[in-house]
Parts: sequence; C-alpha cells; structure tokens
Amino acid sequence: MWLLLLLPVLVTSLTRELVYLGQIYQKSLSQKSTVTGEFSKKLPSWLVMKNGILYGIPGKEDVGSHVIKISSTSKEEQIINLIVKEDTSNPCGDEDSYWVEALYEENKPIENRIDAALDIATALEVNVTELKVYSYNYSRTFRKVDAIGGDATAAFTVMKKVACGDDLDTAASEMDTFLSAVENVEYDYIVLTKGRVLRPINNATSTVEKITTVTEIATLRTTRKVDNPPVKLNSLSAFTCARGVYCEVIVPESTFKDVEDGDTFKLKLSVQSIDKEDSWIMYEHKKLKGVPLEEGDHEFRLEARDKAGQMASAPFKVSVTPSFPFNHLVMLELDTSIAHFLKPSSLSAFVRRLAHAFRSTPDAVTIRNITGNGGKTIVTWSNNTVPHKICDHRALDNIRHTMLTKQRAQTKIEFVKSVGSQFHVRKAALEFAGNCVEKESEPVSTAPTVEARDLDAFPWLIFFGVLILLILLCIVICAICNAIRKSKKKEKPSDYMSKGMPVVFPEEVAEDFEMAHAATPMLTKEERPPLKVSQHENPLYKPPPPLAAASPRIGTTATVPNQRMPPTYVPP
Repeated sequence: MWLLLLLPVLVTSLTRELVYLGQIYQKSLSQKSTVTGEFSKKLPSWLVMKNGILYGIPGKEDVGSHVIKISSTSKEEQIINLIVKEDTSNPCGDEDSYWVEALYEENKPIENRIDAALDIATALEVNVTELKVYSYNYSRTFRKVDAIGGDATAAFTVMKKVACGDDLDTAASEMDTFLSAVENVEYDYIVLTKGRVLRPINNATSTVEKITTVTEIATLRTTRKVDNPPVKLNSLSAFTCARGVYCEVIVPESTFKDVEDGDTFKLKLSVQSIDKEDSWIMYEHKKLKGVPLEEGDHEFRLEARDKAGQMASAPFKVSVTPSFPFNHLVMLELDTSIAHFLKPSSLSAFVRRLAHAFRSTPDAVTIRNITGNGGKTIVTWSNNTVPHKICDHRALDNIRHTMLTKQRAQTKIEFVKSVGSQFHVRKAALEFAGNCVEKESEPVSTAPTVEARDLDAFPWLIFFGVLILLILLCIVICAICNAIRKSKKKEKPSDYMSKGMPVVFPEEVAEDFEMAHAATPMLTKEERPPLKVSQHENPLYKPPPPLAAASPRIGTTATVPNQRMPPTYVPP
C-alpha cells in the first residue's frame, strides 16, 4: 500500500528555477509535450507555449512561486517550481548605466510582448537574454533614471544596457546602431536613459537608514536651491512643410545649455503648441518630426527641462504649404481607431511603415484625408514619386501590384506584413484622378499616338526615321546628277549617210581643179537639175555595119563595165 502511494513521487522529478522580473524566460520542449499549472490548472498568465518552446516574461504582480507540470509520452513527468524575484543588482555596479529602450504605447498581451522582444533580438543579432521587458511604470519605479533627449509615456518597454559610467559617446553610438537595426521592427519610441537600480531598504537597520534618508533629502533640498535653470542660447529657425508630407528638422545642439545637466540633448525636451491647438509635431531622436494636415502658419515652442523640473523654451514657426498635385488616390481601410492617428507619433510611424512597404522614403507619401468610423479608419494618400503631368500607367500598376493580387484584386499578405500589425490593412484600392481620368474619358482617335509606356522607344523611332529620310534624299540627288550628266553628253556625228553613201562638203574639196583626177568627185558650184535626155535622132551618128561586129579579128565582145547612175535629184 505504501509503495503505491510513493509510486507517483518516484516517477516525477521536481526542479526549481529562478526567474527575475523582466527576464525573457524560455525552455525548449518537444512538440508533443503538454504544460499545465499546478493540479492540472491553466498556466500562469505570464507563461505561454509557442512552437514547442515555453516562453514567459514575469511582471511585478507575478513575484512568488509558480508550479508547472510538463507531461510527455516519451519522458517522465516533470514538475518545475518557478520562483520569480526582483533583480535589484545594478548592471554597472557603483556606476550609472545607460539603456536604450523601445517604448510601446499599447498595453499588449504577453504573446505580443514576447514577439516584440524576439524581433528586436533578431534585428540586433543578440541573445534574447540580453534584453529586459518591463511595464513602463515599473521601469521608472525600480530605477532612478533620466531620459536623455526626451521621454514618452508608454505601456511597456524593451530595454538593453549599452554603456556604463559617463561614457555618453559609446551610449549615443549604440543608440544609433539600435535605431538602424530596428528600422523594420514595430515600435513607437526609442529613448536613451541613464541611471541606476534602486536597492530596497533592509528592516534590520531601519533606524540608521531612516536617518540617512532624512539627511539625503535635506541635501537634495539644499542642492535644488542653487540649481540654475536651463538657458536658451540660440533661437530656432522657421521652416516650411508641405501638407500631408512627412517633415523633420534637426534640432541644433547649441539651442539650450544647463550648468548642471549639460547641453540640449541632456535635457528633457518636448514640443508644445502656442496656438492652443493639438500639436502635430513632436520631438524624437534629436529631430522635430510630424505630418501636417492643415495649411497655414503654426507656432510652437520647444521646452527643455532639467532634473529639477526647471524649464527654458525656444519658440519656432512652421509654414505649411499646399500639398503636391496628384493624379491618383490610394485608399486603405485599417483596423485601427482614428484616435490612434491623431497622435503625432502614430501618424509618423504609419507614414514610415507605408514608405517601407513601397521601398521608398517617408517624404514620398502624401496623406490626403483621414476618416474613421468606430474601430476602423480610412486613410487616403498619394505617391509623390509618380509624375502628375502625365498619366504614368506603369508606375500606377506597380503601386497596384504591390498592394493587390493580379487575379482577384485582394490585399496581399506581404503588403499587410510590411505595414505592420499595429496598422493592420484590411482593404486597399487605387483610383485615378486628374489627367488620368481625362485621358480615359477622351474619344479614341484614329491618329497614331505615343502612350506613356512607349516613351522609351520614341527616341529610337525618331533616329531611324531621320536616317531613312537621309538615305532616300541621297538616292534622289544621285539620280538627278546622273540624268543631268547624260543630257549634257554630245552624240558623235555620223560621217556617212544611210546606205553607206559618202558625204562631201564643199569646204572639204580643194578649189584647184588642175590637181583633180578621175577619183576626185566633181562638184558644181551651183546645183541645177539634170538636163532632160533628148529623144531626137542624131543624124551624124552612124552605127557600124553588122559584119564588123561579127569579125573574127575582133574575137569575143568585151564586157561593158557597169556605170553608176547619178543619184536622184532632190530639189532644194
């Protein structure tokens, strides 16, 4: 009987683990493991099981003992007693510590806080154990710290120690590295704090410590009487912003000076509106940032406070000009209340996330309108990189394809993730405006037109067209020159008439008739028609007798040579 009662004790192992407040606790388990609280109850609220790993971040209310039971089919049942305590040790010992903190305004559940810490650890390429996660109020209670360059109120903070002592240069360099690394991580503010962890008072020496405490308070009061307030050294210059466009200006380091605390960025800075309106501009990371939604002149003042709360201010003026022309509108429906966008930090963060989704800079986005209904907000904006003088369909198609799928025109998951869960995009749409609408409404012309997508090939068309015209012109000129050359060429005169009859001109015959012989042609000085042959008989002519023709002495009759007849007379 006693063996049966002791059997569960023998097969179960009990371990104790110490967990400090703000520590990111993690324990790797198998996917088939089951984790429950004591007596098979639910897990403590600061623990969560995710992808076979047990994560947890204990808070102030979780101080104490927490028993969990881990069950698995392949291993024996394991019981762990998690003891949560406050960590009162100062990271830098007797020196002050510098922390870089990422602040989050929304009071998110433990799962989101764990994700925020894991994202920052991945971006910084450090072990998650180097980070601490506290509620904002507790982080300002168990430490005595001062925010360098300004502080902000938030729900919780993810912090990392970056330097010790008075090494402000290293702390500032680490902060710049932190900002560059977490550019694609969701957060609301990044601040640099300096101070140390407060040690609790021991009851055994309460009398001595009470006296010490009173002495310290008296000393502090004496110090405050001689603490000089900050002094404004230089005024801030006025600057200009465009309506709806992200605007930022660097604050000069020589603006304020405090004898005890130091220069401008060692004081607590904040922006207040002089016009008694809601301030759309804020101070963050040595810069004045904001997205103006109303045109006109706005007056603000930059306040600088020292540790004693004494203040100096520097007024400045911002002129908001009309927004840039546009020919398209992008409408996003977000699962975020409109009150969230009324905060300068939230609107600036949204513009930065939106620009990151399109791989552009924040000043490429112009916020046109923000409307809300309940928990939803519709933000209308345009892209400044798209030319407004022509309707660039290619650029507009790139915007559409970045947000929507090609087949069903649904919002892409990649685009939703790029904007972030803080500004969850439910729907997206693109509408044409300006000259894009006019171009679509014009009747179709039969004349050839050059569209925007053919503008790249247009110079080549001009080049080849001019080249062809020059070639044709050269061919025509050569043909004309050849024709002129042939027309000027004289024909060689013929020395003979038809039928091979020689032609002799009077000037070619010598006038000396004495030198003439039988082969010399006889020419008459005056051409006259030949005389007519008379038909009368010549009485003086007597033909020979017939016997004489048949005389044997004569022999055969000689052949009479052919006589060339004179040419036919042609009257002049």
